Amino acid sequence: MSYTHLYGFTVQGIQAYIFQTNNLREIIGASEIVEAVCTTWFSKFLKDNNISGEAIQMAAGNIRFFTDEKGSKEIFERYGDFVRQKAPGLPFSQAVVKELDLDALEKALSAQRNIPLHDFDLGHMARQMAKTTGDMAVSMESIKNEHYLKKRNAIDKANLAKFKKSPNADESLREKAGITDRKALVNDFEDMAAEGKHSWLALIHIDGNGMGNYIGELITKHKNDPIARSKAIREFAGNISKSTNSAFKKAYEVTFGQSSFDKIPFRPLILGGDDVTLILGAEFAIPFVKEFLSEYETQSLQNTKIKTFTACSGIAFVKAKFPFHYTAELAENLCKAAKEECKRQKSGFVFHKILDSFISNYEELVQRELLLPDEITKISKGFYEINEISELLEKTTELKAEKGIKNAMRQWLDLSMNKSPEADLINERAKKKYGDKFNKYKKEQYADYLTLLAVS
Repeated sequence: MSYTHLYGFTVQGIQAYIFQTNNLREIIGASEIVEAVCTTWFSKFLKDNNISGEAIQMAAGNIRFFTDEKGSKEIFERYGDFVRQKAPGLPFSQAVVKELDLDALEKALSAQRNIPLHDFDLGHMARQMAKTTGDMAVSMESIKNEHYLKKRNAIDKANLAKFKKSPNADESLREKAGITDRKALVNDFEDMAAEGKHSWLALIHIDGNGMGNYIGELITKHKNDPIARSKAIREFAGNISKSTNSAFKKAYEVTFGQSSFDKIPFRPLILGGDDVTLILGAEFAIPFVKEFLSEYETQSLQNTKIKTFTACSGIAFVKAKFPFHYTAELAENLCKAAKEECKRQKSGFVFHKILDSFISNYEELVQRELLLPDEITKISKGFYEINEISELLEKTTELKAEKGIKNAMRQWLDLSMNKSPEADLINERAKKKYGDKFNKYKKEQYADYLTLLAVS
């Protein structure tokens, strides 16, 4: 069959939708909805309506589907309503273009993003509001979970849909990642934090490097053959997705395979293409990312047989009670900073511990928290490559046993940030007292060591 039209669907603001509230069950359900809307729901819609075509992409909040004119029209007119019924409040845009023209589709989707989606539930002045979102409340009679109900006096229809979807998320994401370990994952932030000594959690965002550039090369290579272009893009996307899932599985097994937790402090939220987002206990964050990035490089070469593809990560350490929509934005900013630092050529990460309620972009955080008043001396290395992670972890472990050195580092930082002349005195005393033990810890990594000590 000859296909002539390309349909596109994109979830707008995935992170904002998933982290709209701070309830882990709702976050889990929202991540499952984002996954389902571009995979199982869309596949079922196509089957029920007897629509044929070629899937270019069906993952990570995006659909790119090549079909005929009739099929594209039916999807465009009906799938949006289908999604609104099953996932109220999910922001999305959709568009159709002629031929397999991904650039034209992206422009059309960008234009659609500027058209607001209207909520037809006008409500009434006397109607109760859901305090967590400010939207109109709906009946909570269908919720039977007593633990959950204790936290909610009212809920809006969007978060009700997320909660109802959450029981399915465990099985779905386990299956996608190939995780066969049947140990239970936590369902509440309190349980996740309670498993460790501290209440620090880590929100991790991982994204592949150079995906857009390579797909652009495939488009150019097959510019006169839409069918070959479609096949090449689909095969490449599939191999990258396979690499991501394999790396995720390996990182999970290495990090938690031998754990004795009753409930593992770990929750995958997005796992599609080269895009990964997850929450876990803070002490496991860097070991997990280290294993993931290393395995991703290995798997990408093995599966694509093209070259070794790399990925970058942002790790935001946060208290369990902190608003996670701010944390998600910071994790993305940290990932972006890592990409810029390595020019999208190497695998590595940037991490940061949230110290106050004022969250800005990473560049502003560096100026405010990670740069001394002399505007020259940095107290955080920023980007860490894979081969630098082991040394960072080893030195942090050594510092745990060196109480005096830790105190000297903290005193020096506090005094230096406050422009106190006593900072130099503390520094000289520490050098004389601890000698080589003190000198091997570089000032540009002081904040990094102290962050890992605080959250582990």
